[in-house]
Amino acid sequence: MPTQFRGSISDFHLSSSSSLTIFIQKLYPSLYPPLALINHPSWFLDNADLFLSHNEILFGLHQDMFLSPYFSSILQTIEPGQMAARGTTPTFPISCNDISQTTLLSFILLRYHPRMFTTTRDNWLAIRSLALQWGFTQVIIRSLHELKHLDRLRLSPLQRQSLSLTSPHFVNTSHLQQTGERHVQTTLTEDVEEN
Repeated sequence: MPTQFRGSISDFHLSSSSSLTIFIQKLYPSLYPPLALINHPSWFLDNADLFLSHNEILFGLHQDMFLSPYFSSILQTIEPGQMAARGTTPTFPISCNDISQTTLLSFILLRYHPRMFTTTRDNWLAIRSLALQWGFTQVIIRSLHELKHLDRLRLSPLQRQSLSLTSPHFVNTSHLQQTGERHVQTTLTEDVEEN
């Protein structure tokens, strides 16, 4: 004879039985993806082939801007019961609800407009953390450089001068890349251009 459950759903949550947890999950499945997703007004791009969601907002981006082992793994895995990999269709986006919207938008801006992108020290820290999670080495390097630059700005002129005398200098390689293999006299700068 089938077992009947008596009591309210809240009574079931007090139990540690895994079969009971499965029963409740089937009764009240979490809605993913949400029933209604609203396209982001600026970041739902033409020819999008990567879809992220953040609290019912849908971002349509390009996979070639998000090449990393993290995204490759998700985009190449078709979960049981699904017809496409998560993130490859607008109806089955990659959820980014665990990331602040400011950090997500900053990361997207940085990927699409790296040379024009600037932000605060706190945002660079958040971007670096997300880059570590998502495996974007270039973004990690850029964030470290920007944080170092912002920290130097906070120093007094005397502290900056002392630091510049003791810290290594880097050759600005962008001029060398423009001139090819010819021997060129270069100047030492403290800035490192992003390639």
